Amino acid sequence: MRSGNVAYNSSGFHRALAKLTRLRPGQTALDLGCGRGRTLGQLLELAAPAGSVVGLDISAELLAVAGQAHASAVTAGRLELVRHDANESLPFDEGRFDVILCQNMVECIPEKTAFLRRCHRILRPGGLLVLGHHDFDSVVLATDDRELTQDLVHDYAAMQLPGMPSAEAQMGRQLPALMSRSPFRDLESVATLDVDFDLTGDGSITDLLQSLCDAAPAGIDPARLRRWREDLDRRIAQGSFYCAIPWIGVVGTK
Repeated sequence: MRSGNVAYNSSGFHRALAKLTRLRPGQTALDLGCGRGRTLGQLLELAAPAGSVVGLDISAELLAVAGQAHASAVTAGRLELVRHDANESLPFDEGRFDVILCQNMVECIPEKTAFLRRCHRILRPGGLLVLGHHDFDSVVLATDDRELTQDLVHDYAAMQLPGMPSAEAQMGRQLPALMSRSPFRDLESVATLDVDFDLTGDGSITDLLQSLCDAAPAGIDPARLRRWREDLDRRIAQGSFYCAIPWIGVVGTK
């Protein structure tokens, strides 16, 4: 069976994400919380040949991965990688960027309204913010043990990892209300569904399944958790595996 949807965190997803920015040749974009740089290459293509991209992240390790993946763009001066905590004032001049993309990061910001004001400041008049987040508390996974699946999904979605000042299990569905309280105008809400039928794509579905196992509540019978994972492996082998993750985004104009 073919899927009409992109796979979770795949190159197809990042390509579609970059297109939402409406970035044009010669413009400048900021990927705020760029991580390992999965979307940077797509933004660089859209801004080519003379445009530029800045990737900002708090993790030196992830920025190093992004720098290796896009070394030629860094050397050419078209890509700048900045290590910075987005909870603080953003280190850019007012009106510097045509586009800001912020994907799966805003849940880590305790003061979200103030953060959006900081984004607004560094956009040029008419510039766009694309604020997106997967709604991890809504993961859809076909399994036999539905009760355990619900527990694993909820605990994983609410997990606050080291270095995360805050976490929000249902961040995706809260973005429209959050943006409606911001200084951005002409708001447009977008929603998609990332779908995986197996583990062979170039996305992160394998990492997600492992994270669900790692989030098992204290006291869960290890044998039950093992049977849960064996059920997924059986479904993969039989072609009946199904996992879907909603993504919600809002595009706003300065």
